[in-house]
Amino acid sequence: MEHHEFYEDYEKQPDGTYKVRRPVTHTDGILTRYGKKLSAVLAEIKGKTDGLAKVAITGSYNDLEDKPTLIKGDMGQQGVKGDRGLTATIVIAASDSGSRRKDAADYVCTGTDDQVVMLNAINGLPVTGGKIVFVEGNYNVTNAIKIDRSNVVLEGMGNATTINATGTMVTLFEINGFDCAVQHMCLNENTLSPSVLVHATGSNVLIQNNKFNLTYKASGESTGILISGSAVANSRVCSNYFKGSGLGIHLTNCKNIVVSSNTFYTKTAMICSNCYIISINGNTATISGNGFLVKNNSRSISICGNTIDGELQGYDGIRLENVFMSTVIGNICNDSQDIYIRLSGCDRCIVHGNTAYRIDSEYTENNLINGNFEV
Repeated sequence: MEHHEFYEDYEKQPDGTYKVRRPVTHTDGILTRYGKKLSAVLAEIKGKTDGLAKVAITGSYNDLEDKPTLIKGDMGQQGVKGDRGLTATIVIAASDSGSRRKDAADYVCTGTDDQVVMLNAINGLPVTGGKIVFVEGNYNVTNAIKIDRSNVVLEGMGNATTINATGTMVTLFEINGFDCAVQHMCLNENTLSPSVLVHATGSNVLIQNNKFNLTYKASGESTGILISGSAVANSRVCSNYFKGSGLGIHLTNCKNIVVSSNTFYTKTAMICSNCYIISINGNTATISGNGFLVKNNSRSISICGNTIDGELQGYDGIRLENVFMSTVIGNICNDSQDIYIRLSGCDRCIVHGNTAYRIDSEYTENNLINGNFEV
């Protein structure tokens, strides 16, 4: 049995061709990659390389019946600098990233409709998923970036990676796959009408260490994170920073979600509607409206160890409407603006060990409210 190593990875040569350097297996006279015969491999590469540069396949081979040949054509995907084959990590640079960053990147955005390049990069990941790394720079997006596959991580370089949502778009990132993540980037909402920066409809989603900037809209509030869907579960929203005149987090019709260690400087910190088994803990909110609003038959909600400070009188730090079997424990509602903890139409809830200007309950029954400090 003959066995030869062949390589497929694209490295640009002085003559304009791309040298291939990635292992491909040759056994018994047939060249394969991931079980595909060479003819199928070449067809796949040719399909990827329609539009920009010639590709020459090189490597070690011996008496092959199906020898490598030269494929002529161009690379077709916008923004791609040279197809390097499927890889689990793809790097994207912005139009204003440094030259060294651009040289090292797999894709480079133009500064206009950057979602086109981003989607090409996402589609270039293996079927098993992978990571898209956004290096420092400003990215301008005018239409939704939809993640319809699982195991995809979108990662920036902290505040140095800024993604601007502009125009008439409704959603910036739409996460429909499972086991995905959005982390370490700054998301700016500059759309003409209310929009959502991250909308997750898949389960096991992680959204962490991001900054969300929301702008005022006369026609309604924009939202930093929306998690929705009866099949959505087991997701985490952690250590994010929300700022602006909008809604930080909106959970609706979902379950098993953890919201922890986030910071809000928004009109409303969070709304939770018709949800089940939600943990809201260790968050800090300075608000000009309501803090944490839980409503619409939500149950098994835990609101613990949060700190809420208000800028306007007449709003509630924590408000439960038609909520069941839930706990409000150890929260601090700053007394500078008369912030309440309020229950309305609730059943079998525990409110204990909180500090607030006042704790009110109406149309409720079978609740335990004790050990609180009203200032």
